[in-house]
Amino acid sequence: MNVDSRGLNGVIPPELGMLTGLEYLALSLNGLTGVIPPELGNLRDVRDMRLDHNSLSGVIPPELGMLTGLEYLALSHNGLTGAIPPELGNLSSVRELRLPGNSLSGVIPPELGMLTELEFLDLSHNQLTGAIPPQLGNLSNVRFLRLSVNMLSDGIPVEFGNLTGIETLDLGRNQLTGEIPRELADLPNLQRLYLALNYLTGEVPVELTQLTNLQTFHIIHNRLSGCVPDAFRELDTEIGTMRFCGDPLPIWQDRPTFEGGVDLGVAYIERLPRFERYRIAYFSSGDCPYPFEEFQGATVCPDQSGVKRWPDPGEAVELIAHVWNFGDTASGPFDFEWKSDDRTLMKGLHEGLESGESAQFALTMEWPDDAANPMLTFAVDTQDQIGELIEHNNTLADWVKGYTLGVFFSPEAYESLRLSSHQGSLIQSPEYWVHSNMGYLNGLLARAGLQDRVRAELLWITEEEHLRYKNDLQWHMDGWWGIWHHKHTYFNLKNYTERPSIDWGLLHELMHQLGVIDIYRMHLKTNQVRVPDVNRHGYKAGCGIVYWGEEEVCFRFPKDIDDLMTSGQPFLGTHTAGGLRTNTGQRRGFYGEYLYDTPAQTTVMVVDKNGTLMPDVTLRFHQSEPVRGRPVVDATPEFEVTSDESGLAVLPNRGYTGIVTATGHQLRPNPFGAIDVVGMNGLFLIEMEGSCTNYEWLTIVELNLAYWDGHTDEAVFTKVLECPPRQTIIGF
Repeated sequence: MNVDSRGLNGVIPPELGMLTGLEYLALSLNGLTGVIPPELGNLRDVRDMRLDHNSLSGVIPPELGMLTGLEYLALSHNGLTGAIPPELGNLSSVRELRLPGNSLSGVIPPELGMLTELEFLDLSHNQLTGAIPPQLGNLSNVRFLRLSVNMLSDGIPVEFGNLTGIETLDLGRNQLTGEIPRELADLPNLQRLYLALNYLTGEVPVELTQLTNLQTFHIIHNRLSGCVPDAFRELDTEIGTMRFCGDPLPIWQDRPTFEGGVDLGVAYIERLPRFERYRIAYFSSGDCPYPFEEFQGATVCPDQSGVKRWPDPGEAVELIAHVWNFGDTASGPFDFEWKSDDRTLMKGLHEGLESGESAQFALTMEWPDDAANPMLTFAVDTQDQIGELIEHNNTLADWVKGYTLGVFFSPEAYESLRLSSHQGSLIQSPEYWVHSNMGYLNGLLARAGLQDRVRAELLWITEEEHLRYKNDLQWHMDGWWGIWHHKHTYFNLKNYTERPSIDWGLLHELMHQLGVIDIYRMHLKTNQVRVPDVNRHGYKAGCGIVYWGEEEVCFRFPKDIDDLMTSGQPFLGTHTAGGLRTNTGQRRGFYGEYLYDTPAQTTVMVVDKNGTLMPDVTLRFHQSEPVRGRPVVDATPEFEVTSDESGLAVLPNRGYTGIVTATGHQLRPNPFGAIDVVGMNGLFLIEMEGSCTNYEWLTIVELNLAYWDGHTDEAVFTKVLECPPRQTIIGF
């Protein structure tokens, strides 16, 4: 029976199951709806069943597993849901099984590994989860195996090395982890290998170069390290930010020199051994697939258990000062000295550096105990015996326990930074400029009462803008930042004269490397509020008359919150500093998880403008939610409460209790629910209805500050019902 593309609609009649002598059933490319009748399992003589490209729904009937003579089954591109029935493993004669483009969920049944006659298996574009069953390695006749665009996890089975007849293996766009099995090199007929958009780690096995029939090799967007063997260079390859092994390292080994004399400079101090920062999983993104089926908050990747983050107190560490002669003239001998405060730890005499030559000066010390974070200083030419083009880059101070931030430059950015933006000065040291900004950031941290400090390492020059993703060192840095010559930056040969000594934009981005969020993302303009103001026709609720940019402001944080992370103010506000303080001494990697710190109970106290308690006030809470990357407050309240005779209203806790993060934060039930770590759902517009209607704001920031101030059990927030209503409500 062939009625493909005949414009059929309606349901598949169950009565078709009575045609027991039917050998061919083709209903593809129609408008059929409803479920697949289980009665089709009675068609014992059918060899070919094509129900693809319809609008069928429901589950795949397990009864289809009784069609032991079936050779071809196509159910693709429908709306099928539920699990793949393990009974399909009974289709002992099936050669092609096509199920892509549905909404199938659950695991891949291991029973499919019994289909030894199978040549074509396509389960792609579904919602399958769990590990790929190693039993699929028993499909000795399979030529085409496609499992892409699902949510499959764990590793690629080494048993796939038994699929000696396979020509196409497509596992792309899943959540696979682990290494690429070397056993795949045992597939002599493999022509196309798709592993892109997973979380694979390790290096590309060199054994895969034995695949002489391989034509396509896609591994883009993984966590692979090392380089790609040059044998793949002539193939259809997608390797993303990786490089071929024969390509030169994208790092300049030599540095440009100044003309006209000697310039000794301490470029950076390296700290060894290196330990890893946290690799983090969020529910829909992160450094690895999320390890829980339901959201539990930000968490460390499963393979990070037991990873050492810091040296032990008393453990030997090595500090290596990297010194260059940036001038075009040999330096001659010079002295050097390591110091701690005013105490000399090591000093000596170096024979001198030729133009462009570098040297390393190592100091071994014991890692301090938890209470100490000494600052060491390394200097060359301490007696100022050598006349130099630049003198101020001879000394570099380094916080031993500082958070390590790697920095790299594009060649043009580096060259622009060699040109001084100060009147009367022609040249400067790019490395010194970076360390000066780091020093200023350390000053901001100190003035905020924080123990955290930062330090810069490597300071490489590279032509690869995305170097941070090409090097395993990204995991051993607390953060890594590139200074690049984009058109609208200071770091090009056209705009360098406008460059400030302290770049607030750079400091802002470096703060993100420490896990601090952009507070300004919670600011609201009128087009982000969908609640009408009942007091002013045509106006938005809670929106005042103060302008920010070219649009009317609805919400903006007050001055003690407004800081480097909002509008570039030269200080750290109470919330930014508070978030950092909660993670003092912890390695970096998490982002914004300190927003989880909320009181067990949140209460609103309603008063009038004179401070008198206001009972029987109805409070409707409209929450911000992310829409295309911006918070939007819609017109439907999340919940409603009424103040009691004391003017108090206890807010309901929503959400659930998650895990305790490695940095000590736990997502718990709270009025905001599942807290977004960038703060997008961290605002409530409160419509207060009593003797009049007024509007106030409640923010996750207020809950965090109260929690950090010791109000962990209960926090009370005063909100004013002012009659007649206020016309300007900005901040809290």
